[in-house]
Amino acid sequence: MALVVWDHRGKARKKRRSEEAYARLRSFAESRGWTYEEGVASLVDAYQGAEPLPVKASGVTGDNVVSGTYRGFGFRAFEYRYYNSDIDTETTQVIVHSVWALNLGVEVPDLRVYRDGWFDTLMRGRAMTVGIRGIMSPARPPQAP
Repeated sequence: MALVVWDHRGKARKKRRSEEAYARLRSFAESRGWTYEEGVASLVDAYQGAEPLPVKASGVTGDNVVSGTYRGFGFRAFEYRYYNSDIDTETTQVIVHSVWALNLGVEVPDLRVYRDGWFDTLMRGRAMTVGIRGIMSPARPPQAP
């Protein structure tokens, strides 16, 4: 009996922390002039095929969606959840991916950001440095062509 009560209190505490975190996210988004929505139906469908999203999606909801503009670029950030069920152990694992979509206004090559750890290097190869090269410092005047 004590184990059941302890488990119930633990789940209630975890749920309360999660709700508080989403309330802070809503407050942060609104303070920036962005919008927050708990869920947007068929949102994942618009981004289908981009890893880790499904190749084909129909009616898949994006959760905890933040939309707005930052430095003139429109963006949308959301959580994609799917459920992995194990028939042998009769358990279900919830997998949550954070997705960031940025509208640059131009076509760009496919870019994926992964963790940079030893296992990731082994599986995907060395990480590529991404950034803007050749930025002039204000002290150096531009060269004439």
